Parts: sequence; C-alpha cells; structure tokens
Amino acid sequence: MDNLLRDKTRSKYNKTVNTAKDCNFLSKEIHLATNRTISASTLRRFFGLLPCKSNLSSYNLDTLAIFCGEKDFQNFILINSKNKSDKIDKQNANKSAINQLSQFTLNSISKRTLGGFEKTIPREDLNRELNRFIQSEFL
Repeated sequence: MDNLLRDKTRSKYNKTVNTAKDCNFLSKEIHLATNRTISASTLRRFFGLLPCKSNLSSYNLDTLAIFCGEKDFQNFILINSKNKSDKIDKQNANKSAINQLSQFTLNSISKRTLGGFEKTIPREDLNRELNRFIQSEFL
C-alpha cells in the first residue's frame, strides 16, 4: 500500500521526486495543502532517497493520505482495496447479466422463427466483438 501512496503522492504533486530539493518543495506543498508538517528528510526516506530502517509514523502516513485527498491513511487503505474488489464484482455481475440477457434474446428469436432458428448462420465476427466488449474495461 506504501507504493500506491507514493504513486498517488507523486501524481498529486505532479512533479518528480528524485532529489532532496524536490522533497523540500514537496514538504512545503504538503504543508500548504493540509496545514500539517512533514519533514523533507521523512519524505526522502519515504521515496527511497535515504536509507530507512523503520516505517513512517501514523501521523506521516495520515498526512500523505490527506494530501492525496483522503480523510486519513486507514481510509486510503479502505478505499483503494475496496475499489479493486468492487471493480471485479461489478465486472462479474455485468458478465452474468449480459449472458442472461443474451440467452433470453436467443430464446425469443428462436420462438419467433417457428423452428427455423437452427438453420440461421452464426455470426462469428459478432460473437468475437461481443466477447471483446465483455472482456474490456467498459463494464
């Protein structure tokens, strides 16, 4: 989760964080945005610019999470772990609904063709495009 917090902090800052000077500027930016302080050396450890034997304090994690737009670090964890599982659940529910609707549609067409449905030509390109849509990020 720290890697995600690092990425979101960089994204929010919208600049690279590769030097001590970058960390000084980021520290000031965080203070302006959150009214909380986090030292440049803490940021240097967080971004791997200084060796570190311990984890960040909960205050510093909260400060970075607040800078990224969350209430605190626990909320950051909750939202970011929930988003992944929600997306998978939504995709599975959509696939199931599409399959049910497709089966209903096929049954309706079959009933209306008075027994000639078996003689229809399968449309491979349509099936391929439908499967591509189902597997896409649009769901």
